[in-house]
Amino acid sequence: MLLLDIDYFKGYNDSMGHQAGDECLKRVAAVVAAATVNTAALSARYGGEKFAIILPGETEAEALIVAEAVRLGVRALKIPNAAARGYLSVSIGVSDRDARTPNEATLVGEADLALYEAKRQGRDRVVAYSALPREYFDNGLIQHG
Repeated sequence: MLLLDIDYFKGYNDSMGHQAGDECLKRVAAVVAAATVNTAALSARYGGEKFAIILPGETEAEALIVAEAVRLGVRALKIPNAAARGYLSVSIGVSDRDARTPNEATLVGEADLALYEAKRQGRDRVVAYSALPREYFDNGLIQHG
């Protein structure tokens, strides 16, 4: 599963207007569609400026490739974003269902934690939940659950 968030979208929407914001969302959705065309992906808008992509049957490594294709595809749009002092970008969290994932809510929660970490690291990046070090949770930086 991928959760992606358009970086500094509120600032973009506020400075460019809601019609430009809506057009921006459509262009990002087109990038998502192009990046997932050869997969069994199900993608949807997941709130304001978030998108969720479910990749059934794909490994984490394959999901990371799709995530990076989305990230680079959005950058290639070269949509100016004054709020980010550059171009529009996305941050993406990746989670993978395995025997330790009890349900879909946990899968979404893990993708969200990875997304949070991508933003914490500076945005415009992909982070896999599996790459988060254990001490990250143990030190209370993120509450897992």
